[in-house]
Amino acid sequence: MIRASRIAVALALVCGTGATAQAADCVPLPTSVDGAPPATEVRLELREIVSLPPRTVVLAGAYHDAANVLQPALLASDDGGETWDTIPVPVGGAGLGHLETHGTGSLWGIVSFQQEGVDEPLYLMRSRDAGSTWCSISLAGLDALNGVDSFRMFDDRHGLLVFTEAPFGGDFSAYETRDGGGTWQHLWRADGMPPEAVDTPADYPDRALPDPPHATLWQREADWFAAHAVLRLRRDDGAFLIESYDLSRRDGWIQRSRIAGRYLDGDGELTPVP
Repeated sequence: MIRASRIAVALALVCGTGATAQAADCVPLPTSVDGAPPATEVRLELREIVSLPPRTVVLAGAYHDAANVLQPALLASDDGGETWDTIPVPVGGAGLGHLETHGTGSLWGIVSFQQEGVDEPLYLMRSRDAGSTWCSISLAGLDALNGVDSFRMFDDRHGLLVFTEAPFGGDFSAYETRDGGGTWQHLWRADGMPPEAVDTPADYPDRALPDPPHATLWQREADWFAAHAVLRLRRDDGAFLIESYDLSRRDGWIQRSRIAGRYLDGDGELTPVP
């Protein structure tokens, strides 16, 4: 059973000034809060999968309630996607995406406020222990325009974060980090032509996975890691399947786990709805 606490508190965001956004220390995520909301049904939407050698797998997306209000979804597995733990992310109205990894321990993701067509980056989540613990770094003070266009970590310290004004315009704003996301230095801003038509949805309905997202499952060979299998995240009748394809045996896709798509959220637990 996937367990999670519905957290009704927001993290304190530390604003930076000038071209560089100087964040405070990476703030650990709370794991519980006092009190519990009334029981309600929520729907899970998973959109991204990444992995770290040898068997860490992380999924990201959002939970939707009946009013389509979001809460970030973060699931982690340390056994190659066979069992999952849910990591509470304490922000309402937001989703989680843009997952990045490096080496055997570092993970990043971006939490963005997503309501009424707005896609505002709030903070960077970071793990240094392969997803066992997470902390958050504020993105307040950056020229974030209307949302993240791309995010990439080149190694454990250096990365690039590009914001876009789309669909409201054609501007872009880019930042670099040299300390794993703790601080961001403005690199450039490009002014582009606005699109011919602006048409953005008022909410965030289901988005079909165009091609199932994939990740690598590794195995150790001597003093290095080699690709052992390919993992894919696939929809299946309202739920999600994690399937693997063994690169040496080539005997087709095999189901590793099934993740429910609907839950009853009450009393601090997410209970799958049959």
